[in-house]
Amino acid sequence: MAARKLHTIEKRMIPASDRDIRVLILRPTESARPQENTPGILWLHGGGHLHGMYQKILLSHARFLVEKHGAVVVAPEYRTAFEKPFPADLEDCYAALLFLKVHADELGINDAQIMVGGESAGGGLTVATCLLARDLGEVNVAFQMPLYPMLDDRETASSRDNHAPVWNTRTNRFAWKHYLRDLGGTMPPSYAAPARETNYARLPPAYTYVGTAEPFYCETLEYVANLKRAGIEASVDLYPHWFHAYDMLLPFTRKSREAVQRFEERYLYATEHYFAPQEKRLFSQQPKAEPGKRTPGDGDRWPSGEEPSTAPGAAAPWRIWRVADHPEMAEEAAAWFSAKWGIPEDAYLESMRESARAGSAVPQWYIVRANNEVASPIIAGCGIIENDFHDRPDLAPNLCALYVEEEYRHRGLARHLLDHARAETATMGYNRLYLVTDLVGFYEKCGWDYLGDAHELEGGTIRLYGAGTCFRES
Repeated sequence: MAARKLHTIEKRMIPASDRDIRVLILRPTESARPQENTPGILWLHGGGHLHGMYQKILLSHARFLVEKHGAVVVAPEYRTAFEKPFPADLEDCYAALLFLKVHADELGINDAQIMVGGESAGGGLTVATCLLARDLGEVNVAFQMPLYPMLDDRETASSRDNHAPVWNTRTNRFAWKHYLRDLGGTMPPSYAAPARETNYARLPPAYTYVGTAEPFYCETLEYVANLKRAGIEASVDLYPHWFHAYDMLLPFTRKSREAVQRFEERYLYATEHYFAPQEKRLFSQQPKAEPGKRTPGDGDRWPSGEEPSTAPGAAAPWRIWRVADHPEMAEEAAAWFSAKWGIPEDAYLESMRESARAGSAVPQWYIVRANNEVASPIIAGCGIIENDFHDRPDLAPNLCALYVEEEYRHRGLARHLLDHARAETATMGYNRLYLVTDLVGFYEKCGWDYLGDAHELEGGTIRLYGAGTCFRES
């Protein structure tokens, strides 16, 4: 007699920050429930940030949440540090979290019960993803399950001089070195090493377990303690003498079976007690801004190693210079934009001179300098113009020429420029800002609405986006 199939598997490509990523979707068969009773779980595989496959979900506890308890699980094939170091994997995980929210109805899940979990490095990414979701305010997470999570790049009492099997001091040092290699030795942000976080407020309730012999013992206990100090419900089960991933390597032992049973009990408790309804309001549904009234954005989205995480409403570290207010910068700015986009320098310079006459109307141009110093080089910029070479004159004004130098990417600078442009457009009396691009995924994640394709004036088609110029009030 053939074995009963308790779940279905679907592989799908979804947009991430600068590429498409593959996700595995597990749905229940016999244990399927109505949508209002079906949590959606983002499950992140382990592997020390260095290796591992998203197919490992079939060996993890997440599979049993599907087969026995009717959950729907999405597991992304995030980039490992051997492919690309931080923040590549977190970008991919967050893209999968957005996918889970946006496609809740298609997946048949209750979007008020979106949960995140994972083992080892996947547990660390669970916490990092919850931190990012809290700070961006785009997805509300109801419950987190970071099992024996990899959280601290610094050595603790349990990760120092640890010679246990599977994962120990030597492997831990090697993994962190490769994962953080692009930070140049600066202090990593809490999105990379969540143990460095100092604000644990508004994080989702948590359950975890950890073995006493493994390197992550101390950082796991400290994380739970920090959550409790912040008033967040959190609990941890301890298993004496367990080395790292004991439960996955020896699942047939009595202790492992007991741990799985306890894990499932805590999950079922969460399904009955923890809910986090999603914010349904979109930027495009906001009222028109009053001219001259600015609403601040939420600061830098990807802090560098030298900057603390910025919570919503915090001041961003980047100073944006409006070229119209500094005409002495126009020639340098025009040369910089021309070098990036291949449009003649004189065209930019003419537009910038027009901006000086336009006052608080389009066109306007903006630049960012390294270290916020007048004499330092330009590292990013963008413009707001009437039309960006497409055939929809009714859609104006347009963001154009957004560019960030490569070494300054993944620090939130592009997102900060986008927010600033929307705020500037609001002061001009517009309630919408548009842009055309061939980039897929990034602008959706930044809160822009995909409006379909537009025709370029020189032929061909290009993706058209729009966004409201008022920000959601906190």
